[in-house]
Amino acid sequence: DRSKAIKTVLMQLFCSCGPLQVHPNGSQGHSQNCWHNIEGIDNYNACYGATSALFHAFNWILSPVWNHKYALVVGTDIAEYAVGPARPTGGCGAVAMLIGPNAPLVLEPFRGTYMRHVYDFYKPVLC
Repeated sequence: DRSKAIKTVLMQLFCSCGPLQVHPNGSQGHSQNCWHNIEGIDNYNACYGATSALFHAFNWILSPVWNHKYALVVGTDIAEYAVGPARPTGGCGAVAMLIGPNAPLVLEPFRGTYMRHVYDFYKPVLC
């Protein structure tokens, strides 16, 4: 699943110095012009991960502890299949949503969720 947390990669965008620098002694770091006061989590849950992150951001903005900062929700997914008839249906996608007041996306403050265990997806072991 290539489990590199997307937040650690995106944090490079919030540094005026650009991407992580590798110094001659082998250490890595940024200049002092980085923004370190950014909260965030990674939410893994296949196709539902970005939806769950959107709901978390929405709930945070509705909460009394919201500090009037924007939330950034980034959703990515990849489908990689072994050689065979399913391979042409593989692919990837990504979306980024800036969540805050006066957004063009309107969510209702109520919703329902239904889930149950169903074996509905074949995940091959790829070498």
